[in-house]
Amino acid sequence: MDLPAGAGAKIAFVHVPKTAGTSLTNVLAAGWGRVRIVGQSKELDALTDAEVEDLTLIAGHFFAYQLRRPCFHDYVPVTVLRDPFDRLVSAWRFAKECVAREQQVGPAMAFAARVSFSEFAFSVFGTYDRHSQVYNLARTPGMQPHHQPMQHMLRRAKLRLNGMYVGTADRLDDFARALFRRFDRGEPPPMPRLNTTEVVPDDELGLSPARRQALMEILAPDYELLAHGRRLMKAQLAGSAAP
Repeated sequence: MDLPAGAGAKIAFVHVPKTAGTSLTNVLAAGWGRVRIVGQSKELDALTDAEVEDLTLIAGHFFAYQLRRPCFHDYVPVTVLRDPFDRLVSAWRFAKECVAREQQVGPAMAFAARVSFSEFAFSVFGTYDRHSQVYNLARTPGMQPHHQPMQHMLRRAKLRLNGMYVGTADRLDDFARALFRRFDRGEPPPMPRLNTTEVVPDDELGLSPARRQALMEILAPDYELLAHGRRLMKAQLAGSAAP
């Protein structure tokens, strides 16, 4: 996706789950007046062209490929990446919290809620969550990402990032300030810390040194994507590059 000609008003924030996106969405909503937050990808597809035209910020859990609709031409795509291990721990803990609150969840979250992090991380149910950032950015309509070669998905995800403004969860304040400057929105409000996850010792996660090493090897493509995102963010913050 190329940066729209004359872009300066509208943002589409692709919120990969558990990447501090809720905090950023709250800040962006203060700077962009006409906001729609979507909880599921199908909600984005359900928006009419007129509704999209009337908004200035769309944020939520949808996929980058959905922004190919002509009505999104004037929107600049934005996303945030997070350390893959930390993101996976956060997803596991979030599943436990949802089940404890008696919320309706799917099979993967139900499984995560009743097992240790280690069991979830190496399970079939954890397959998508392990590579959630790569898959969410790289996927196309009807695709089953976990059935695709990982290097193919990683290449696709990198290409998508090349056409986006990219932030990282550990530099969320810097990223928000850069976006507000880029779009002439003044200074952003203080960044709220919502749904934060404390560091959990490996023994509480059920991770032996060997299992941690094995998991980090599995997450290597996701760390490669994060490194690519950091390079893009560094250049964009320095003002030397734009999507």
